[in-house]
Amino acid sequence: DYNKMSIKVRSNDGESFDLTENECNLSKYLKNTVAEGKTDIYLSEIKADILSKIVKYLNYYADKEYPELPETLKSNDLKAEINEWDFSFIDPFTFENTFHLINAADSLELNHLYNLACLKIAAFMKGKSPTEVNEEFTIECQLTPEQAKMLGLDSS
Repeated sequence: DYNKMSIKVRSNDGESFDLTENECNLSKYLKNTVAEGKTDIYLSEIKADILSKIVKYLNYYADKEYPELPETLKSNDLKAEINEWDFSFIDPFTFENTFHLINAADSLELNHLYNLACLKIAAFMKGKSPTEVNEEFTIECQLTPEQAKMLGLDSS
């Protein structure tokens, strides 16, 4: 059966995962690569720990509609603003791994996952002062209060 065709995706550190065509179709990049006839796809930008999470995500959404995600958060309580599965998926990610996930989702053209990971960062930053954000990100460059206000990072 064509839909049961197994596609192997390999991380940059050597682990491989099997995906169905339905799972690959969620990613514009994977869908196009499979359409070119490739069934063994090396993902040079993505480490196994992140790829394994993406595989779990693709597996879950292969036969489901994506729930709508808010464009902006009303609060920093992400759990209150997104569906339960998405929250339980994204919540355990460390800050650093959330950025790795954003990069991976971007390169795979997985828009829902990309937006979900960005919301996690936004929820973390919401309500924090520029100083608190700078400390958390260990950012050397300081934002002016005006720049912070434009970005919605001021706590007033």
